[in-house]
Amino acid sequence: QRKVPHLNLIASKLFSAATLNELVTELLNSEAWADMTTRSSQRKIDSFCFSSLLIGEPKWGQISKRHKDEGGFPPPADCIDSVPNRLACIKPLLKEILNLAQQQFCWNSNDTIVPIQCFLCLYDAEASCPSHVHFCRQVTCSLGADRLFQFWEEKNDHHTNDNNKNNNNNPQTAKKHHHKESQVRQVRRRDVLCQHGDVIFLAGNQHGVPQLLGSANDDDPNNLRVSLNLFFTTKEDLRLGGVTVNGSMTKPPPPWLVAWNNHTQEQTEQHEH
Repeated sequence: QRKVPHLNLIASKLFSAATLNELVTELLNSEAWADMTTRSSQRKIDSFCFSSLLIGEPKWGQISKRHKDEGGFPPPADCIDSVPNRLACIKPLLKEILNLAQQQFCWNSNDTIVPIQCFLCLYDAEASCPSHVHFCRQVTCSLGADRLFQFWEEKNDHHTNDNNKNNNNNPQTAKKHHHKESQVRQVRRRDVLCQHGDVIFLAGNQHGVPQLLGSANDDDPNNLRVSLNLFFTTKEDLRLGGVTVNGSMTKPPPPWLVAWNNHTQEQTEQHEH
């Protein structure tokens, strides 16, 4: 069974509660928050890009040209310099999140993460984020008030034809078989109460944040939650294809995600045996 990995920054002694409390205070006092409203939800957001090319649906040829023109994507550590001045307070946290992403999501010791975008959300009691997916990897860090976070992960009755498992690690055959793979995936929704300092790692998982129901005071600062979301990929993901922040729940998973699911399933089976 492949579970979504998570940890708590305070329990892991990566940050103190006092340090994160100060960070939340600074973020809540920011004047840069902008309203984001859809037909079914509303929240406040702030964001900046590391690799705007990967926000849409890039072709590998475009990425190769950028590598040629600019000498490749910058090392993750250099991305800290891309943080705008208005969000300078997040630099220590972002640096640690980049390190965690490198440890958690690379295919092997030669693979490297490629940061795409940092997207911050501010939730009061009425705010929410509808269920959605990204066809890239994501780290979500929850700061402030406890808040329900919903995501979907694969159940342990997921099976894939052995030939497909072997073929999907090849970018050509991954594209050929990812339609069949999407039909046999079995998923379940998990509701997790995210607490101050919780970090959740997602790889193409459907997820969302419902409204905080039953709150007596929507303006109560104790109900305010900030999420820092790092969207990123890896160089191997880019080679396999299909990386984009703009995912779709009506489309089959992209080749990189099919290959990653098979890769992690094989690792799980080896560990169980």
